[in-house]
Amino acid sequence: MIKQLFIFLLAISSQLGLMAQFAPGELVYPPRIESSIVEEAPVNSESASLRGIDPIFADKLQHTLDSMHNVLGIKGLSAAIRLPGGEIWGGASGVSSESPLDSMTKNHRLAMGSVTKTMVSAVILQLAEEGELELEDQLNEWLPTYNDVNDTVTIRQLLQHRSGIYNFTNHPNFNTSIGSPYMNQIWTPEEVIAYFVNAQIFNPGASFSYSNTNYLLLGLIIEAATGQSFHEAMRERLIEPFELNQTFLPIAEPWQSPVGHLWLDLNNNNSVVDFHQTFYNWTALHTSTAAAGGYFSTPSDLVEWMYQYQAGDALGEAIRAEMQTVIPAPGLGSYGLGTSQRTIGGYTAIGHGGDISYSTASYYFPNEEVAISVQANDGRVISWNLDGTLVAIMNTYLNCDQTTSTQQVQVLSPEAIFPNPFKEDINIQLPLASPASIEVYDSRGQQVAQWIADDGRSIRWAGQHQSGQALPSGTYFFRIQQAGQVYTARAMKF
Repeated sequence: MIKQLFIFLLAISSQLGLMAQFAPGELVYPPRIESSIVEEAPVNSESASLRGIDPIFADKLQHTLDSMHNVLGIKGLSAAIRLPGGEIWGGASGVSSESPLDSMTKNHRLAMGSVTKTMVSAVILQLAEEGELELEDQLNEWLPTYNDVNDTVTIRQLLQHRSGIYNFTNHPNFNTSIGSPYMNQIWTPEEVIAYFVNAQIFNPGASFSYSNTNYLLLGLIIEAATGQSFHEAMRERLIEPFELNQTFLPIAEPWQSPVGHLWLDLNNNNSVVDFHQTFYNWTALHTSTAAAGGYFSTPSDLVEWMYQYQAGDALGEAIRAEMQTVIPAPGLGSYGLGTSQRTIGGYTAIGHGGDISYSTASYYFPNEEVAISVQANDGRVISWNLDGTLVAIMNTYLNCDQTTSTQQVQVLSPEAIFPNPFKEDINIQLPLASPASIEVYDSRGQQVAQWIADDGRSIRWAGQHQSGQALPSGTYFFRIQQAGQVYTARAMKF
């Protein structure tokens, strides 16, 4: 992922000793078209039935999203789910802007960060299917030699972050070089590589290390293989065929309206300011990160894309199997060819997260055959913080009578878990007098406790992490398996 970058730069850049100004070249891109500000609207939540979603089910999903918005305590949150039959629900909660007052809606485009990598990988894999390139091709077969880039690295190693090539966003001069007063500069991928890539950190294939540089290079390979700019190839092969009409690349394509405002904590005091005008006009950022994490989209577009990418028509079965073959990726679970695999709240998930001050989590859940995407416009959270919302939406889906899921999931009655909210201990009245497995997850979807109740109808939980330490205040989700049945419950700790 492109990490949360540049939050403090503009607030202090006038006091920084900035390096000498570079003179990057020009990209041959269409002229940029400014987005209009959406009309004033009340601050509330917004839900939509996009493809045959039952209104009662939509209301339940919206209630879940509103609840998670309150738990996170952020400005705006949007989400979507694609069901096995192709039905899509999209909704939003909170605000985009406060002046003028503008509610967050399902149509607000937000930066999706490194979820961009899934689309870049899909184009590369399509080209491999077509015989236009081989995954074992080396860089020197497609691109000129760059300083500090080992040209024997293969395309497969780039896709899977096993190249050992230095991550350009880690360079100590990167932030200051694209910040004020250099924000209007246009960067080409070649210039980013020339200025911000240091020496190789390990031999190709020797290890795993996440590097945004890998995907700048893959964008250049797409251009060499197709004779198109990489964003033209993405539009022709992915965005138009799958009708991802709310997905675009700033600078290279016209801005689409509405764009959700970005809120950042510039002073590290948990107080955010509207950073929209600065981020929106940040040419240096948008051009330097393009193929690594530059696209904007909506959760509704992203769930359709993630389904097509992981289970639909974007790739053939053989190449998809290669893509989903993963290796250990410290800090990211496991990683394939442009896709990560994780366990989120007990569910197997394959997809990607993205952070470029906005945050995005977009995953396909193969066992449940659904895709869920969540986006936030508040820099106080990153994509990992959105796991709890993914889990809450999944649980709402599985618990709802209108779904087609074959998994038997029931919600425990409110009286079965008490006291709620709880301070230390909590009691759970189990449905049956038989052994039960109980798992506890926090609001980010991280499992914090698990135990087996050998017998009996009631248990007491000490409210502690698996380490034995007391849990912090927040919302916790309980997943109980007993006699072949699955039950869920939720409680607050204060």
